[in-house]
Amino acid sequence: PDMDKGLRELARVLVPGGRAVISTWAPPPRGEMGRIMGEAMAKTLPNLPPPSGSPAWAALGDADGFRARVLRNGFSRAHVVELRHVWVFDDLNAFVDLMGRCAPPAVALFSSLTPDQRATFRNAVVDDFRSRQGDGPYALTHEAMIAVGTR
Repeated sequence: PDMDKGLRELARVLVPGGRAVISTWAPPPRGEMGRIMGEAMAKTLPNLPPPSGSPAWAALGDADGFRARVLRNGFSRAHVVELRHVWVFDDLNAFVDLMGRCAPPAVALFSSLTPDQRATFRNAVVDDFRSRQGDGPYALTHEAMIAVGTR
C-alpha cells in the first residue's frame, strides 16, 4: 500500500481545520501478538514461506516518524499518542478464539484452516503462554500509535 498517497487523500477530503485520526500498531518488536501469531502459524503451516519483510503498517515508523509523515502529506498540525495495552486473561482457549476474530485478515486466515490446523495453532499458542507464564493468569502486551492530524 502507498501510505503517503492514502494520507494525502485523507487530507484532501477534509475541510480546512478538519481532523483525522489514524491508528496503527507500533513497529515490531513492541508487541507480543505478532510474534505469538507468527510462531503459531509457522507450526500450523510449516510449508508456508515466512514473511519477506516487516508488515506494511510498520512503514509508518516510530511516533516521530509517523508525525513527520502525516505533516509532509497535507496536514498542518499533527500529534501522536503512544499507547501500551496489557490484556490479562485466565482462559487460553477463549484468547485463541478471540485471535481468530480480531481483524479481517485473521478472520480470513482462520476460516481457511482445517480443524486439525486450528488445533495445531491452538496448541502452539497455549504451549507458548504456558512455557513463559505457567498456569496463569496470562498477560499479553501490545503497543499502538494514534495520530491526530489537522488539515
